Amino acid sequence: MRKWVAVVPAMGLLAGYGVLHRLGRTYGSTARERSAELPGDELLADPDLVCTHAITIGVGAERIWPWLVQMGWHRGGWYTARWVDRLLFPANRPSSEEIVPELQHLQVGDFIPDGPPETQCGFLVQQLQPPAHLVLRSNSHLPVSWRGHAQLDWTWAFVLVLLDGGRATRFLFRWRARTAPIWFRAFGWALIVPADFIMSRDMMNGIKSRAEAKNPSLPPTRSQHAPAEVTKDPAKQGLQTPSGHRSAARLIGRHDKPAEADMRARDIMTKTVVNVLPTATVTQAADTMTHRGFTALPVANEAGELIGIVTEADVIRNRYPDTPSEPAGETVADVMTSPVVGVSHDADVSIIARAMLTTQRRCLPIVDGSTLVGVVTRGDIVRALARTDADIATDIRRHLRVLGEQSRWTIQVSNGDVEITDRFHDASDRAVVQVLAEAVPGVIRVAITPSPEPAGTPE
Repeated sequence: MRKWVAVVPAMGLLAGYGVLHRLGRTYGSTARERSAELPGDELLADPDLVCTHAITIGVGAERIWPWLVQMGWHRGGWYTARWVDRLLFPANRPSSEEIVPELQHLQVGDFIPDGPPETQCGFLVQQLQPPAHLVLRSNSHLPVSWRGHAQLDWTWAFVLVLLDGGRATRFLFRWRARTAPIWFRAFGWALIVPADFIMSRDMMNGIKSRAEAKNPSLPPTRSQHAPAEVTKDPAKQGLQTPSGHRSAARLIGRHDKPAEADMRARDIMTKTVVNVLPTATVTQAADTMTHRGFTALPVANEAGELIGIVTEADVIRNRYPDTPSEPAGETVADVMTSPVVGVSHDADVSIIARAMLTTQRRCLPIVDGSTLVGVVTRGDIVRALARTDADIATDIRRHLRVLGEQSRWTIQVSNGDVEITDRFHDASDRAVVQVLAEAVPGVIRVAITPSPEPAGTPE
């Protein structure tokens, strides 16, 4: 009898843990939703952990989307219960109860912090299609002291599916993770998954209650004026809000003035990329870095797809491992940092700068989709920021030579702000001039105005 007194509670605890574990993987979702392919699944092949949650919200997707794009540490928060934040994340502010207009201009490549700066923890925006889906990715959600011993590659996908003719929405949240080594994988399976029932359920219900309770004047979703995944008007990012929230771009040190033409990765990146194959030897990679003065090399497969990065630290760590008995790797595939998040070629330079500071990298690979198209180093950013107004004006004049007569344009540059006066009043030409001027590194804003006293039309 005494034996059963101990066994019954133990069986009850085990059964309760089993229920909690299943809820942590499946809360609210149907079997069909769990087996469906969602945006972002392609980013992480063969994950160790997959959790899919779902909830029905009684408003359209356009009412939910603003709450998603402002998520993040010291942004809009994660909408979990306040007691959870106080218990587990005391540094967190209360989640916002209002839509913050200054946080509505999220774009691919943005960094979303998930902790104080010293934790170097956060997500990069990988996919964004308003108001349908948002995909985030992180390999920084580990204590700094663990990062040489464990790996976590994590994707979060938020998907909004219209119901009832758009009057309601099925809100799906899926996270996928690949972990190493096996002890950390066991830790994730045993503790993170059941805990996710509380965290994900709270987050989704927090979004549901806010979206259904509020009826604010919502900003238009980007799908109403540009179908592309990357926002075409990042100018409104980064403004300090009255409540103290900051957008990710503002945290990066964005120019204080609104900008219609901020510098992009494609404007300053090195397009002739020196990279290595994963089958190259570690010695070959080290020789390439030494002779070219590089601190890192992107690793791409034969199709040109970015699959990792090998750094000086990787080479040194391979030669002097933490565990002396650990065998040294022979190929780049053995020692490279993988996965590595490439930055979109359309990302703002401020996003790249913030990512470099967060990941402590001196260079970052630039991708178009999954294809490696360039690299940006800290030196590239410094050179772009150090350009004088005279340098910028000279480059703009050189670009405008394709339009013929140079005397028609008067160009003035002040702190990167460009003002071009056109004495011929040709609107079609001015559209071309706008594009050409915005392509010059160092340009912050371009304004084109007709001359107050036109001199006629060109012959």
